[in-house]
Amino acid sequence: RKWLARLVTTRRIVVVPTANALGYYQNRREEGKVDPNRDFPYDLEDDSKCMQTIAGRTLNEIYREHMFQLAFTFHAGMEVVGYEW
Repeated sequence: RKWLARLVTTRRIVVVPTANALGYYQNRREEGKVDPNRDFPYDLEDDSKCMQTIAGRTLNEIYREHMFQLAFTFHAGMEVVGYEW
């Protein structure tokens, strides 16, 4: 099990139990009228329409702070491998 010990000690592992804690607490998907899953700055005509939710801003700061090269996520039952592009 040396390979596992090396894998864990040479990498940073960040665990986010729930991306939308407020929505989880309130049992709602949206924050106000904004869906955090759609609150990102991609292909928008108006930049002020992004990062309006606490969840969106929090995840953005986590990614900016750690500059992940690879991420695994379990989203609504889906297993996804994400990468920076």
